[in-house]
Amino acid sequence: MKSIICNVTLLLKGGELLMKKNLISMLLILLGLFYLAGCAKNTMIDAVMTDKANESIKQMETGEASPNKENSENETSEQVLLEAISAYIDIPNGFDTYLLNNTSEQVLKEQNVTQAQINEYLNLAKKEVEILPCGDDIRNPSYAISVRSKEPKAPYNEIDNLLSLSESEIANFAESFVAEFGVNEYNILETPNALFIGFRWNPAGDEMRYLTLADKKLIYIFGNKQSGNLSEQDLVDLEQVATSFTLK
Repeated sequence: MKSIICNVTLLLKGGELLMKKNLISMLLILLGLFYLAGCAKNTMIDAVMTDKANESIKQMETGEASPNKENSENETSEQVLLEAISAYIDIPNGFDTYLLNNTSEQVLKEQNVTQAQINEYLNLAKKEVEILPCGDDIRNPSYAISVRSKEPKAPYNEIDNLLSLSESEIANFAESFVAEFGVNEYNILETPNALFIGFRWNPAGDEMRYLTLADKKLIYIFGNKQSGNLSEQDLVDLEQVATSFTLK
Protein backbone atom coordinates (compact mmCIF):
# COMPACT_ATOMS: atom_id res chain seq x y z
CA MET A 1 0.00 0.00 0.00
CA LYS A 2 2.78 2.38 0.96
CA SER A 3 4.52 1.51 -2.25
CA ILE A 4 1.43 2.43 -4.26
CA ILE A 5 1.08 5.75 -2.44
CA CYS A 6 4.73 6.57 -3.09
CA ASN A 7 4.33 5.75 -6.76
CA VAL A 8 1.25 7.98 -6.99
CA THR A 9 3.10 10.80 -5.21
CA LEU A 10 6.02 10.49 -7.61
CA LEU A 11 3.64 10.54 -10.55
CA LEU A 12 1.96 13.70 -9.26
CA LYS A 13 5.28 15.40 -8.68
CA GLY A 14 6.43 14.37 -12.13
CA GLY A 15 3.24 15.77 -13.63
CA GLU A 16 3.70 19.08 -11.83
CA LEU A 17 7.29 19.27 -13.03
CA LEU A 18 6.20 18.54 -16.59
CA MET A 19 3.50 21.22 -16.42
CA LYS A 20 6.01 23.76 -15.12
CA LYS A 21 8.38 22.92 -17.96
CA ASN A 22 5.55 23.29 -20.47
CA LEU A 23 4.54 26.63 -18.96
CA ILE A 24 8.12 27.88 -19.12
CA SER A 25 8.35 26.77 -22.75
CA MET A 26 5.10 28.58 -23.58
CA LEU A 27 6.30 31.74 -21.85
CA LEU A 28 9.56 31.63 -23.77
CA ILE A 29 7.63 31.20 -27.03
CA LEU A 30 5.34 34.13 -26.16
CA LEU A 31 8.33 36.34 -25.27
CA GLY A 32 9.88 35.42 -28.58
CA LEU A 33 6.72 36.37 -30.45
CA PHE A 34 6.51 39.70 -28.59
CA TYR A 35 10.14 40.42 -29.46
CA LEU A 36 9.56 39.64 -33.13
CA ALA A 37 6.43 41.82 -33.17
CA GLY A 38 8.37 44.69 -31.60
CA CYS A 39 11.13 44.38 -34.19
CA ALA A 40 8.54 44.39 -36.97
CA LYS A 41 6.87 47.49 -35.52
CA ASN A 42 10.17 49.33 -35.24
CA THR A 43 11.02 48.33 -38.80
CA MET A 44 7.67 49.73 -40.00
CA ILE A 45 8.20 52.98 -38.06
CA ASP A 46 11.71 53.34 -39.47
CA ALA A 47 10.35 52.76 -42.97
CA VAL A 48 7.62 55.39 -42.52
CA MET A 49 10.07 57.92 -41.09
CA THR A 50 12.51 57.20 -43.93
CA ASP A 51 9.73 57.74 -46.49
CA LYS A 52 8.79 61.04 -44.85
CA ALA A 53 12.39 62.15 -44.75
CA ASN A 54 12.84 61.24 -48.42
CA GLU A 55 9.65 63.12 -49.28
CA SER A 56 10.88 66.22 -47.44
CA ILE A 57 14.24 66.04 -49.21
CA LYS A 58 12.44 65.67 -52.56
CA GLN A 59 10.29 68.73 -51.80
CA MET A 60 13.37 70.76 -50.94
CA GLU A 61 15.17 69.63 -54.10
CA THR A 62 12.21 70.26 -56.42
CA GLY A 63 11.12 73.48 -54.70
CA GLU A 64 7.71 72.10 -53.77
CA ALA A 65 6.12 73.88 -50.80
CA SER A 66 5.55 71.94 -47.61
CA PRO A 67 2.12 72.14 -45.90
CA ASN A 68 3.54 74.44 -43.21
CA LYS A 69 4.95 76.78 -45.83
CA GLU A 70 1.65 76.87 -47.67
CA ASN A 71 -0.19 77.72 -44.47
CA SER A 72 2.21 80.54 -43.62
CA GLU A 73 1.89 82.01 -47.12
CA ASN A 74 -1.90 81.82 -47.01
CA GLU A 75 -2.27 83.66 -43.73
CA THR A 76 -5.02 86.24 -43.93
CA SER A 77 -3.85 89.86 -43.96
CA GLU A 78 -5.46 92.38 -41.64
CA GLN A 79 -7.86 94.82 -43.31
CA VAL A 80 -8.29 98.34 -41.96
CA LEU A 81 -10.62 101.21 -42.79
CA LEU A 82 -9.18 104.65 -43.54
CA GLU A 83 -12.09 106.75 -42.39
CA ALA A 84 -10.90 110.06 -43.83
CA ILE A 85 -10.98 108.71 -47.38
CA SER A 86 -13.58 105.96 -46.82
CA ALA A 87 -11.34 103.22 -48.17
CA TYR A 88 -10.04 99.83 -47.08
CA ILE A 89 -6.49 98.53 -47.36
CA ASP A 90 -4.85 95.25 -46.39
CA ILE A 91 -1.92 95.26 -43.99
CA PRO A 92 0.87 92.81 -44.92
CA ASN A 93 1.75 90.12 -42.40
CA GLY A 94 4.54 91.16 -40.05
CA PHE A 95 3.52 94.83 -39.83
CA ASP A 96 2.00 97.04 -37.11
CA THR A 97 -0.62 99.66 -37.98
CA TYR A 98 -0.81 103.20 -36.57
CA LEU A 99 -4.23 104.69 -37.25
CA LEU A 100 -5.97 107.89 -36.28
CA ASN A 101 -8.03 107.11 -33.17
CA ASN A 102 -7.79 103.37 -33.74
CA THR A 103 -4.30 102.04 -32.97
CA SER A 104 -4.39 98.79 -31.02
CA GLU A 105 -3.68 98.90 -27.30
CA GLN A 106 -0.98 96.28 -27.69
CA VAL A 107 0.95 98.39 -30.21
CA LEU A 108 0.60 101.52 -28.08
CA LYS A 109 1.91 99.61 -25.06
CA GLU A 110 4.85 98.13 -26.97
CA GLN A 111 5.82 101.59 -28.29
CA ASN A 112 5.13 103.28 -24.94
CA VAL A 113 3.03 105.98 -26.62
CA THR A 114 -0.56 107.19 -26.35
CA GLN A 115 -3.23 107.37 -29.03
CA ALA A 116 -3.18 111.16 -28.66
CA GLN A 117 0.53 111.20 -29.55
CA ILE A 118 -0.09 109.00 -32.59
CA ASN A 119 -2.91 111.29 -33.70
CA GLU A 120 -0.68 114.36 -33.32
CA TYR A 121 2.12 112.74 -35.33
CA LEU A 122 -0.18 111.57 -38.16
CA ASN A 123 -1.87 114.96 -38.38
CA LEU A 124 1.48 116.79 -38.55
CA ALA A 125 2.76 114.36 -41.19
CA LYS A 126 -0.58 114.59 -43.05
CA LYS A 127 -0.92 110.82 -43.12
CA GLU A 128 -3.99 108.63 -42.80
CA VAL A 129 -1.99 105.68 -41.53
CA GLU A 130 1.57 104.53 -40.98
CA ILE A 131 2.48 100.87 -41.36
CA LEU A 132 5.75 99.68 -39.82
CA PRO A 133 7.50 96.31 -39.48
CA CYS A 134 6.57 94.69 -36.16
CA GLY A 135 8.97 95.74 -33.43
CA ASP A 136 10.29 98.81 -35.27
CA ASP A 137 10.51 101.98 -33.21
CA ILE A 138 7.99 104.47 -34.59
CA ARG A 139 10.53 107.22 -33.90
CA ASN A 140 13.14 105.61 -36.16
CA PRO A 141 11.63 102.84 -38.33
CA SER A 142 13.70 100.77 -40.74
CA TYR A 143 10.91 101.02 -43.32
CA ALA A 144 7.51 102.70 -43.46
CA ILE A 145 4.44 102.38 -45.66
CA SER A 146 2.12 105.38 -45.47
CA VAL A 147 -1.12 106.63 -47.01
CA ARG A 148 -1.77 110.30 -47.60
CA SER A 149 -4.70 112.07 -49.27
CA LYS A 150 -5.35 115.64 -50.35
CA GLU A 151 -7.61 117.69 -52.56
CA PRO A 152 -6.22 117.77 -56.11
CA LYS A 153 -5.39 121.08 -57.73
CA ALA A 154 -6.41 122.14 -61.24
CA PRO A 155 -6.47 120.59 -63.75
CA TYR A 156 -6.47 117.31 -61.81
CA ASN A 157 -9.51 118.30 -59.76
CA GLU A 158 -11.65 117.75 -62.83
CA ILE A 159 -10.88 114.02 -62.82
CA ASP A 160 -13.18 111.87 -60.71
CA ASN A 161 -11.29 108.59 -61.05
CA LEU A 162 -8.29 107.51 -63.14
CA LEU A 163 -10.17 104.38 -64.13
CA SER A 164 -12.54 106.56 -66.14
CA LEU A 165 -9.74 107.86 -68.40
CA SER A 166 -8.62 106.46 -71.75
CA GLU A 167 -5.10 105.07 -72.21
CA SER A 168 -3.88 108.27 -73.88
CA GLU A 169 -5.42 110.43 -71.13
CA ILE A 170 -3.77 108.27 -68.45
CA ALA A 171 -0.40 108.62 -70.21
CA ASN A 172 -0.78 112.41 -70.42
CA PHE A 173 -1.79 112.62 -66.77
CA ALA A 174 1.11 110.41 -65.64
CA GLU A 175 3.78 112.26 -67.63
CA SER A 176 2.52 115.63 -66.45
CA PHE A 177 2.21 114.59 -62.81
CA VAL A 178 5.56 112.84 -62.32
CA ALA A 179 7.33 115.72 -64.10
CA GLU A 180 6.39 117.87 -61.09
CA PHE A 181 8.65 115.59 -59.01
CA GLY A 182 11.49 115.76 -61.51
CA VAL A 183 10.83 112.20 -62.59
CA ASN A 184 10.42 110.94 -66.16
CA GLU A 185 9.92 107.22 -65.56
CA TYR A 186 6.78 105.60 -64.19
CA ASN A 187 4.76 102.40 -64.31
CA ILE A 188 1.03 101.68 -64.31
CA LEU A 189 -0.53 99.47 -61.63
CA GLU A 190 -4.14 98.67 -62.48
CA THR A 191 -6.32 96.82 -59.99
CA PRO A 192 -10.04 95.98 -60.06
CA ASN A 193 -10.66 98.99 -57.80
CA ALA A 194 -8.16 101.66 -58.84
CA LEU A 195 -5.45 102.65 -61.28
CA PHE A 196 -2.12 103.81 -59.86
CA ILE A 197 0.83 105.68 -61.31
CA GLY A 198 3.99 104.31 -59.71
CA PHE A 199 7.33 106.12 -59.63
CA ARG A 200 10.59 106.07 -57.68
CA TRP A 201 11.57 109.23 -55.85
CA ASN A 202 14.43 110.08 -53.52
CA PRO A 203 13.50 113.10 -51.42
CA ALA A 204 15.04 111.59 -48.27
CA GLY A 205 16.39 108.11 -48.61
CA ASP A 206 14.68 105.80 -51.08
CA GLU A 207 10.95 106.08 -51.78
CA MET A 208 8.42 104.39 -54.08
CA ARG A 209 5.08 106.11 -54.59
CA TYR A 210 1.78 104.93 -56.00
CA LEU A 211 -0.71 107.72 -56.65
CA THR A 212 -4.28 107.62 -57.84
CA LEU A 213 -7.34 109.80 -58.18
CA ALA A 214 -10.42 108.20 -56.66
CA ASP A 215 -13.63 109.81 -55.51
CA LYS A 216 -12.08 113.17 -56.50
CA LYS A 217 -9.26 112.68 -53.97
CA LEU A 218 -5.56 112.52 -54.73
CA ILE A 219 -4.24 109.52 -52.82
CA TYR A 220 -0.64 108.49 -52.29
CA ILE A 221 0.42 105.07 -51.03
CA PHE A 222 4.17 105.16 -50.56
CA GLY A 223 7.02 103.19 -49.04
CA ASN A 224 10.06 104.95 -47.64
CA LYS A 225 13.41 103.77 -46.34
CA GLN A 226 15.56 106.57 -44.93
CA SER A 227 18.69 104.45 -44.76
CA GLY A 228 19.68 102.26 -47.70
CA ASN A 229 17.64 101.19 -50.69
CA LEU A 230 14.21 99.59 -50.83
CA SER A 231 14.46 95.81 -51.07
CA GLU A 232 12.41 93.60 -53.37
CA GLN A 233 10.34 92.52 -50.35
CA ASP A 234 9.74 96.18 -49.41
CA LEU A 235 8.33 96.78 -52.89
CA VAL A 236 6.20 93.61 -52.74
CA ASP A 237 4.67 94.68 -49.41
CA LEU A 238 3.97 98.18 -50.75
CA GLU A 239 2.33 96.84 -53.89
CA GLN A 240 0.17 94.53 -51.77
CA VAL A 241 -1.20 97.55 -49.90
CA ALA A 242 -1.82 99.48 -53.11
CA THR A 243 -3.46 96.53 -54.83
CA SER A 244 -5.84 96.03 -51.90
CA PHE A 245 -7.07 99.66 -51.96
CA THR A 246 -10.88 99.62 -52.16
CA LEU A 247 -13.31 102.50 -51.72
CA LYS A 248 -15.96 101.84 -49.10
